[in-house]
Amino acid sequence: MTTEVPNERPGRTPSAYTDEDRTSAIEKLHDETRLVMEMRDASIVLDLSVTTAYVLARKGQMPGAFKVGEHWKVNRPILKDFLYAVD
Repeated sequence: MTTEVPNERPGRTPSAYTDEDRTSAIEKLHDETRLVMEMRDASIVLDLSVTTAYVLARKGQMPGAFKVGEHWKVNRPILKDFLYAVD
């Protein structure tokens, strides 16, 4: 269960994502030439606010998230496997 983190900045909540944002993020998820995704694209795919995605990454609860310097990235194959895992 994920608790939504309050966010004061406009355009950062899942409801603010456009269809174009969602289409682009899904295309990046399925792009086999990519190994890494931006945190924003991962948050769109997971239907989370960017703030919540960063909180989960810092807690070690974001699938495939890792830090490069001060920037968070997401391992695309790990995220994709997480999304399509069948129990």
